[in-house]
Amino acid sequence: MSLLLDATEFYTIPPHSKRSPTSCIRGRQQRTSWGGDLLGRWVGKRQGRRYFGARLPYVGNAPSCAAIGWTWPKMGSMLFAAVFIALHFATGGLANPDAKRLYDDLLSNYNRLIRPVGNNSDRLTVKMGLRLSQLIDVNLKNQIMTTNVWVEQEWNDYKLKWNPDDYGGVDTLHVPSEHIWLPDIVADGNYEVTIMTKAILHHTGKVVWKPPAIYKSFCEIDVEYFPFDEQTCFMKFGSWTYDGYMVDLRHLKQTPDSDNIEVGIDLQDYYISVEWDIMRVPAVRNEKFYSCCEEPYLDIVFNLTLRRKTLFYTVNLIIPCVGISFLSVLVFYLPSDSGEKISLCISILLSLTVFFLLLAEIIPPTSLTVPLLGKYLLFTMMLITGYT
Repeated sequence: MSLLLDATEFYTIPPHSKRSPTSCIRGRQQRTSWGGDLLGRWVGKRQGRRYFGARLPYVGNAPSCAAIGWTWPKMGSMLFAAVFIALHFATGGLANPDAKRLYDDLLSNYNRLIRPVGNNSDRLTVKMGLRLSQLIDVNLKNQIMTTNVWVEQEWNDYKLKWNPDDYGGVDTLHVPSEHIWLPDIVADGNYEVTIMTKAILHHTGKVVWKPPAIYKSFCEIDVEYFPFDEQTCFMKFGSWTYDGYMVDLRHLKQTPDSDNIEVGIDLQDYYISVEWDIMRVPAVRNEKFYSCCEEPYLDIVFNLTLRRKTLFYTVNLIIPCVGISFLSVLVFYLPSDSGEKISLCISILLSLTVFFLLLAEIIPPTSLTVPLLGKYLLFTMMLITGYT
């Protein structure tokens, strides 16, 4: 019997290549003729299609179909799929075996809950920095600044060292940050890590972790010169449980002889805000002692000095207010017994009142100071009232 591969047709083919054609009975099948010897290959033609088959021992003229046939296009597609799947599974298990062996050797007995120092009295130096990505919002009423930052942290873990020559030249390894020890650096405010990114391990033991975070910090808003004002916001970071003798917190750009960093925040990837300009971004490292403890506690404070862009407020607030105020000059040119004089004064008062309410909606409800623009509106309203 010959084996003929086809997705839809099955045939029983006797080995008598010189004899008359035989039939394959499957429902209403038509006769098919074949040629070739017992051990050779054959090509059958039926209704203009080409088939490929191989000879099998003949078992008789069974009425059922015992041969399977495939057309050449279908045969090529299936062969391609089979080769692709075989190569995928053959290479998948062998992909980067040196990195897999290194990962198993480093983290098989690793305890991520223990501070990575040789002796308990050793101090672990953790360097951190901020990379500002976006200034999301500065809420004047609630005095809160919301930013999108990358918190860059670096430290050395002596348990994560290796010789690259022993692992096929692998000198760096990316591992999930949940599998290694992480410093408990927290912010004095609402600080939320959006994605637990992978940490980068270097063969020297250096660990680099840069998770993105949404940070909400406090701003002491001063609106005296609104809208020509500058605001200073603070972002404070420090260890939650470790004192200064256990974790030495330092800035990435800090020099040994100074705790002040002139440019403390990286602005290379900063998206320019449409409302604020960043003027200065210094940072300072503080070491504080508390009455409860003998150990120092370290923190790093990042300062952002923001200056408001005044074009929007100048066009939509200041110029209309000044223009309406100049209308009060027309009051002197109207007769005292004219009714239009009172109507003009009342219209000016109502317009200034609207702008004053608009200003009150923008600035925070503080009693410490009154903005100069508010003082101007109050003075103009009192002056118009006196004219009336």
